[in-house]
Amino acid sequence: SVEGSQSSRESMPSMSSANRGRAVLIALGSVWLFLATGICFYHFVEGWGVIDSLYFCTVVLTTVGYGDLTPTRTVSKMFTVLYVILAISIILAIVSYLVDLIVEKNEEMLLNALATQVEDETPLGHLTKEEKSSIAASLGIFAVVCFVGGAFFHVVDGFSLLDAVYFVVITSSTVGFGDMDPQTRLSRGFAVFFLVLSTLSLARAVGGITGARA
Repeated sequence: SVEGSQSSRESMPSMSSANRGRAVLIALGSVWLFLATGICFYHFVEGWGVIDSLYFCTVVLTTVGYGDLTPTRTVSKMFTVLYVILAISIILAIVSYLVDLIVEKNEEMLLNALATQVEDETPLGHLTKEEKSSIAASLGIFAVVCFVGGAFFHVVDGFSLLDAVYFVVITSSTVGFGDMDPQTRLSRGFAVFFLVLSTLSLARAVGGITGARA
């Protein structure tokens, strides 16, 4: 029964707020340590500036891979092999954590929906106002990030409007063909933040849509 499912759900252990906060801090610390290590290495070994080094490390971490900056020395290539493997490990760990949260959230939503259906006889496929608002907000944030990014690269790097839209979509999807990339040090510095925000906002928007009750 629904009541039995709810009672069994309450008896199951779930990740506490303290554990979630600790996991988030560990993840953020790992990312910053990853970036700091890469910045120091490429700055001193390849002779890149701090901005270029941070830009390259962010491109690696987000798996976009433009190809405008690449290691040139043997030791740099050996380091990059390990660095890319570490980057993928960090991404997989973060994704695994987010999937666990989504599964836990959707499990609670399903049980609440079952209870609502029994009590009110409302269809499970009906989206609540909260779900609609969450999806709209996620799509809105992604649209704003893309608009700001496209406008920036249109003005600073001289991309046409079509090229700017093309570039921000290819970047946010982590496809990164490499046919277009930031042209100036200013745009590379901006790309450090844009890469992270665009990929995360797209992932959040897709997750919000797929996580909604069908």
